[in-house]
Amino acid sequence: MKSIKQVLKTISSILFLGMVVQLADAQTVEHRTTTTTVSEFSKRLEEYAKNNPDKTHKGVIDVTCAPYNAKGDGITDDTQAIQDAIDDAYPNSFMVYLPGGKTFLVSKQLKLIAPLETRQYGHQLVGAENGIKPIICLKDGSTIDNNILVFFQLNSPTKGKAPASHYGFTFRNINIDLGNNPEAIGIMAAGAQQCVLEDTKIYGKAFKAGIKDLPGSGGGCVNIHIVGGDIGIDQNQHRANPTIEGLVLEEQKEYGIKLQNTRGPLVLAGFKITAPQNPSAKYRAIYLNNTYGDIKESGALHHAIADMCLTDGSIEVPGEGGIAISNGSQDVTLVNVYIKADKLIESGVTTAPYSHLAGDKNKWKKISKYMFTSKLDKGSVVIGGKELNDRTNNYVLSEKLINEAPNEDIYSKHSYSGIPDFNDPNIVDITEYGATRANKNADDNDAIAIQKALDDVSDPKSKNYGKTVLIPRGNFDLEQPLFVKKGTKLIGTAKSSSKLVAKTAWDYKDGAIINTADDAEGNIILSDFTIMGHPRMCYLRVQSANTIVRDIVTEDKRRYGWPQADNWKKNKKKGAAYIEFCKNAGGKVYHISADHIALDDRYRSNVPVSGYHIVDVNNTTNPLTFYQLSVEHHPHSPSIMIKNAKNTTIFGMKYEGPAEHLNIVDSENIQVIGGSGNYYMDREYDRAIVVISNSKDIVLRNLTRKSKSGKLFNRTVTDITKYWIMDSETKVTGDYSVLWYENGVLDRPNR
Repeated sequence: MKSIKQVLKTISSILFLGMVVQLADAQTVEHRTTTTTVSEFSKRLEEYAKNNPDKTHKGVIDVTCAPYNAKGDGITDDTQAIQDAIDDAYPNSFMVYLPGGKTFLVSKQLKLIAPLETRQYGHQLVGAENGIKPIICLKDGSTIDNNILVFFQLNSPTKGKAPASHYGFTFRNINIDLGNNPEAIGIMAAGAQQCVLEDTKIYGKAFKAGIKDLPGSGGGCVNIHIVGGDIGIDQNQHRANPTIEGLVLEEQKEYGIKLQNTRGPLVLAGFKITAPQNPSAKYRAIYLNNTYGDIKESGALHHAIADMCLTDGSIEVPGEGGIAISNGSQDVTLVNVYIKADKLIESGVTTAPYSHLAGDKNKWKKISKYMFTSKLDKGSVVIGGKELNDRTNNYVLSEKLINEAPNEDIYSKHSYSGIPDFNDPNIVDITEYGATRANKNADDNDAIAIQKALDDVSDPKSKNYGKTVLIPRGNFDLEQPLFVKKGTKLIGTAKSSSKLVAKTAWDYKDGAIINTADDAEGNIILSDFTIMGHPRMCYLRVQSANTIVRDIVTEDKRRYGWPQADNWKKNKKKGAAYIEFCKNAGGKVYHISADHIALDDRYRSNVPVSGYHIVDVNNTTNPLTFYQLSVEHHPHSPSIMIKNAKNTTIFGMKYEGPAEHLNIVDSENIQVIGGSGNYYMDREYDRAIVVISNSKDIVLRNLTRKSKSGKLFNRTVTDITKYWIMDSETKVTGDYSVLWYENGVLDRPNR
C-alpha cells in the first residue's frame, strides 16, 4: 500500500497537470484579437465580475471583494483568498490588487506560477500607489514551501523551470513583513524580459533573505528597501546583468548582497547599504565570488560570471576591521561610490596576489573610479587607446580617494516617483471617449477616440485638463499614430492586459504608433501597457524632455497569434527604427525589451542595409538614461544607433547576435554600464560589436559575451568576431570581457 505522503504527492501532480492543461486551453482561446469575456470566466471570476463591473472593466481583481473576501485586518488568514485571485487573474489577463492601508496575514507560500512560455500573460501582483502601502505579513512560525513566501516561477511543459523563458511578471507597491520566521525568504524573482520588482519594502523580526535571485535580460528592480534578515539579496542564478535602481539595505547580519552567479554583472545605480551597529567579523556589505562553471578557463565562452557594476551609492560598516566589499576574483567597477569602513574593497582573495583598498571607519571616502579584473577573467582595460592589462596578473586601478560624504540625492537620482495608477482619482478612461475593445468592435479605429482623450487632458479649456488617460483591460485597434502632448500621463491597468494594436502596417515616415511632442520640458509619463505592431514599423518615438517610460511592452502581433498585415513588406527598411529617441528626447526609460519585434523580418543581405535599427537615439542633448535595455536578434547592423547625440547612458544592456550591436557616431558623453548576452558576427562586412566614430567622452564598463556557433534560427552560423570595439585606430579584442573602455573622457563630476 502506498504511504499517505506518496498518495498526496500523486494527487498534487494531477492537480498541477490539470492547471497546465486549463491554461494551455486558455492561451489557445486568447490567441486572437480579443481578451476573454465574462462568459469564459470561471464561476468565481464570473461572480466577481457581476458584483464589481468597474474593476472588471479595468482589469483588476481586488482581493477584498467577493467572492475572494480577503480581510486585510492582520488577524484573519488571507492566504487562500489571495491565491484564488492569483489563479483567476493569470489566464484572463487581470491584475491582482491589494488595497492600501491593509495588512494581509498569510501562512503559506503565494504561488505565482507561469505554466506557459509566453509574454501574452504575466502575473501582476500590485498594491495601492497612493497612501499607505498594503502589507503581506507572514504569520510567525509558518512552514512555507522552499522557505519562499512570494514565489514567481515558470513551470512549462516545454521549457520546464528555465528562468530565461519566464516573462512578464510584476510585483509593485506591496511591503512584506516576514515576521519571526528565521528561514523565510521574501521573494523569489528569477525571470527575464519584462519581469520587474518595484516599490517594495521587506522587513521582519527574523528571516533568511529579502530577495532570492533577481530578474534580468530586460527586466529589473526599482526602489527596493530591505531591513534586517541574514542577507538582503541572495543572487545565485544565471541571469543576464540584473539591474537595481534606488536600493536601500539596512542591518543585515551576514551580507547586504551575496552574489555568486549572474551572467555578466549585477548593476546597481543609486544605492545605500548600512551594516548593523555592531556587525560580526564575517559581515560583508557586498560579497561576490563565482560559483558557476569552470572559472579557470579564459576567453569569451567562460569569463565574467557574478561580476558587479556600482554607480552612485554609499556603504557604511562601523566598527574595528569592518570590510565593505569582498571580491573573490570577479570583474568589478565602481564610479562615484562613498564608503565608510576600515577596509573599502578586498579583491582577488581567491587568486593571488590579493589586494585591498584601505579606508577609515570614521571618515567617508569617495571612490571616483575603481576597477578590478583577475588573472582568470583577463578583462580588457583600454584607456586613451592604450591596453593597460597584460593579462598575466590581477589588474587593479583606483583613482585617489577623496574625503567627502555622500549627498542624499545619489540614492534616489536613478529612480522615479509620482507615476499614477488605475485607481488615481483623476482618471480619464479611453472607453468614455468611444474606444471599444476588439471583442466588442473589431472594425473601428480606436485611435480617433484615444486621441480625443489625449488632446482633452492637454487642453486647459477642457474639464479633463491635467488628468491621466487610462487604457483599461483589452485590445484597442489603431489605424493611425497617436500623439502625446506636453504634460500628458498615459497609463494602462497592467502591461499584460492593456494593449494598443496597430491594425495595419503604416510606414515609418508616417509616424510611430505612439509619438510624444517635441518639447523642451515634456514631463510626459508612459507606463504599463503593450504596443503591438508589424515588422518595419516605428512603435515608439520619444521627442520630449523629462519623459518617464516604465514597463512598456513592444511586441510583433504575430507573437500573440494575430495574422500579419499583408502590407508590411512594402515598408522600406532603410532609414527606419522600431524605437526612436530624437530632438528634445530626455528622461528615464525603464525595462525596454525590444527583442522580438524584428524576429519575423529575417531578410539578410550580403551588403549592409543602412539606417535600419531597433533603437535609434539621434540629435538629442538632454540627459537620457535607459535602465535595462534588451535589444536582440536584429539581422542588420547596428541594432542600436546613437548618432549626433549627447548625454545618453545605458545601465544594463542585454544583447544577442548577429551583426554589429551598437554604433556611436558624432556623439559625446555616452556611457554603457553593464552588458551581456550571446553575441556573434558572421558576415565579413561587420566590423565589431561596438563601433565608435568621431565621438568623445565615451565610457563602456563591464561588457561580456558568449560566442554562438552552430544551428540558430534555422540556419548555420559561424562566429567570426574579431573585435569587441573599434574606435578610429583602436581595436579591442573580442576574446575577453571589456572591463573598462574610455575614450577622450572630459573632466566631468561623478565620472
